[in-house]
Order: sequence, then C-alpha cells, then structure tokens
Amino acid sequence: METIALPEERRQHILTRLNTDGRIEVPEIAKQFDTSVETIRKDLIELEKRGLLKRVHGGALPLNQHPSPLGDQSDGPTDTQRRIGVAAAARLTNGGSVLIDAGTTTQAVVEAIKTPTDTVFITNSLRAAAHLASVATTHFLGGVINAATLGTHGAKTVDQLYALRPDWVVLGADAIDPDYGCSSSDPEIAEVKRNMVSQATQVMVVVEGSKFTTPALVHFAPIDHVDVLITSKDLPQDVRDALAEYDCEVIYT
Repeated sequence: METIALPEERRQHILTRLNTDGRIEVPEIAKQFDTSVETIRKDLIELEKRGLLKRVHGGALPLNQHPSPLGDQSDGPTDTQRRIGVAAAARLTNGGSVLIDAGTTTQAVVEAIKTPTDTVFITNSLRAAAHLASVATTHFLGGVINAATLGTHGAKTVDQLYALRPDWVVLGADAIDPDYGCSSSDPEIAEVKRNMVSQATQVMVVVEGSKFTTPALVHFAPIDHVDVLITSKDLPQDVRDALAEYDCEVIYT
C-alpha cells in the first residue's frame, strides 16, 4: 500500500501507472494509494481536463487508446477474472434463465461458456450478447448504450426488467464492502443493477479481491441480498471473516 500525501504527486503516479499498464481501474488505484474511490475519480477528472488521459467506466485509458467497437479491453480478462469466470459458468449452464450485466468480470463469465447449453440468457451487454448468441438462446435488453462498457441503461432498460423473473442475475461492482455492500461509480448503471437484483430469484456477484475497497458513489445491493459471491483467493482474512457473518456462499478462486 502506497500513501501519497500531495495530490499532484499522486496524479503523477497515476499517469505513470497508466502509461505502464495501458489502463487503470479506480478501486485498484484507490487501494494502492490508501485513499477513497471518490478522490481517485476527482484526480481522473482533473487529468482528463488537462488532456492527459481518457476517462472510461471504472477507470481510464491513455489518450491514444480507446475501447474497440466490441468494447474489448486491451489485454482481455486477467487470470483472476478467468478463474472467477470458470467458477461462475459452472453454476449457470445447467438450464434455467440467467440475466448477465455488462462489465469486465461478467464478460469473463460469458467467455467461459464455450459449448452449447439449454440455459436461456438475457443481457444488457452487446459484448456478452455477441458471444452468447453462438452457444445459447440469448435476449438483449435495449436502451441507451454506454460508450465505455457497451452495456445499456436508462428507462427503457429498466422497464424491460420489470417483465423478467430470471433464475439468476450475475453482476460485477466497482467496489464492494461487507458492511455497505455493492456499489457503482455511475448512478444510471447502479439503477440498472439495483433493478436486476430485485427481479432475480438468486443473485451472483463476481468481483476481484481488489474491488473490496472504499465504497463507490452509489449503493445497489447489500451483501445479505447476494446468494453467491465469487472472488479471488487473495482476499484478506479480516474481509473473509466479515463476509462469514452473512448467509452468502463465498467461493474463492
């Protein structure tokens, strides 16, 4: 954990990390610098105003790098995301109906489904729909398209959710905290996630351990509304102990 006292010094570290990795995620950077998600978001806003980076949902890209037409990340899913994806896919391909939200870790779940299945999928993610259509019956939720995630949001998306009662919903989160629950930095995206949770019979959340950090701007689901949480095995013991207080199955990959 690295504590940076001066804002300009922290912002320079952010730019250095961005140039090295090609993309940064807000919760991970907040944890690295021992500060809040909101502080890092304000840093990215300031750096974007100076023309030094391009903000995208959940993080930032260098100015010369943009999401592809299908929203792929520069290096694809991380090894941790792939492990989470495989564990989640094993629970979702035995029939029934599954609602999958847009996001990088949820996309890793989608990409782990490689053979035809009788499961019916519903998604608001263009990327997820493009993959799932080749292996299962897939329904796409329309709405306003987020340029960074290629997921839909807004009133049209929410209205369509009211008619659904899927067996599972699978979501990611910008941040997660055992006490505060799951949260997003974007109010419109959080509204879609909140309605997805309310409509599903069972809720699965897939997040890397780095997302267990200071809550993001908008809360969308408490931990006691989550049936299955799949995360990475490097989660600190104090966080594991806090999660154990809830009636939630936690899978460490």
